[in-house]
Amino acid sequence: MIVDNKSNKTNDFDKFYPDGDNGENKLKSLKVKSELRPLMRKVVDILDENGMATRKQCSNYRYQIKMGSKNNIMSLAEELRAKYGDRLEKLLRNKSQPSTQPKPDNSGLKFKAQENEATDSTSNDDRIGNLENKVDTIADMIAKGLIEDTTPEEVKTGDSDELRHWQFDTIKLMLEENKQVLLVGEAGNGKTYLGKQLATALNCKKFHALSLTSGMSEAHLTGRMNIMGEFLTPEVLNIVENGGLLLLDEFDNGDSDVLTGLNSLLANGFISAPLRTGNELAIRHKDCYIVCSANTWGSANSSSVYVRKQLDGATLDRFVCSKVELGVDRRITMRIMGLPDNKCEIQEYPKLEMLSALERQNVDLHVEKLVEIFDTIKKYTLKSNMQIRQMCSNRAYEQGARLVRRGITPMQVLKIYLQNWTDEELKRVGVDRDRANEFYGVLSYGVNEKKFFEGAQPSPEEDE
Repeated sequence: MIVDNKSNKTNDFDKFYPDGDNGENKLKSLKVKSELRPLMRKVVDILDENGMATRKQCSNYRYQIKMGSKNNIMSLAEELRAKYGDRLEKLLRNKSQPSTQPKPDNSGLKFKAQENEATDSTSNDDRIGNLENKVDTIADMIAKGLIEDTTPEEVKTGDSDELRHWQFDTIKLMLEENKQVLLVGEAGNGKTYLGKQLATALNCKKFHALSLTSGMSEAHLTGRMNIMGEFLTPEVLNIVENGGLLLLDEFDNGDSDVLTGLNSLLANGFISAPLRTGNELAIRHKDCYIVCSANTWGSANSSSVYVRKQLDGATLDRFVCSKVELGVDRRITMRIMGLPDNKCEIQEYPKLEMLSALERQNVDLHVEKLVEIFDTIKKYTLKSNMQIRQMCSNRAYEQGARLVRRGITPMQVLKIYLQNWTDEELKRVGVDRDRANEFYGVLSYGVNEKKFFEGAQPSPEEDE
């Protein structure tokens, strides 16, 4: 790209604030990578330099400029003009006037940098444009399966539609009803990417992923003070109070103090921000969705592959009927390899068991059936000879009832509830975990209803 530096300096901002025009028409004529994005970056730089926007806001603007389409960037330009008004226009018009005298300088070094400023900025724009071209090329190669990416932005089928994990609809339904979900599965099976897809499907304006490593402190959740005595609001707290989707990765590896703080948020809808004077309680927004991902069910070294921390029952109880064992969807594996997903041996994945339209007209009957099921579970946990170390609190009844009223059958809710039980515990209550298709990311559960209900009844010896 060949640019006349003087002309560029004089006319760039006139395209953002032209006389007698709102700027939209001239912005439309600009090329996105070589003209529109560089111009918008300069506008944001001016907001940053003059303290009109915070660093966090500027970072968000730059991200929108980098990732947005032409229409998105033009919408951002309109937003900036409306938000910062006359002051921004005055600054831009002053910047657009050519300088006739160099700024005084005593060192010689600063003057040299200013002398080359226009050339440097132009070359920077070229370099950014070239980099964006490379990123687009790489993204295209990833979509075609030519190179591997651990967190692909998009996994597509042969007809260019986005390919979602076969359990996506189940997880989305759980999030809509219970506002939180626990995803458990091996590393690299797409839990983080699934979180991004859920944020899009739920129309969340904000998405933030945070890894709960052992070194992460509570300040990442509840905020901290800087040396000036100002409270710094973390993105987690921002989403909690204003809505969005929060992905908490490595949930089974988090610090116990951090998890304790999260328990209040997950169970009661608020989290304490003690350093925020005058507003110490952050209330969870109705559209705040929380996705927690883990490699284990929180039973410490429960496998030979992953060694994680023990999660207490109170933490796991927050997800008692809002959890999914996320296997590796074989179709996505095939797509990553550059092969069509119909090469997968499984042609049809299990569907969620739903009530019929007629059954939903008498949904209370099915909620009562669920009460009978959970009452039976509770009886099992109270029988010492059964050795079932699981919880069945009121939260199971509450979360399960929401799913039934949404149309899921009571027996399907039971299968969701039982996912973190051991094989031995399942056998004791008449349930079989079928691993025949585990290679393809599918586990199914068979319930012997007669054995399930009768097994919880007191034995003759217990009656005596």
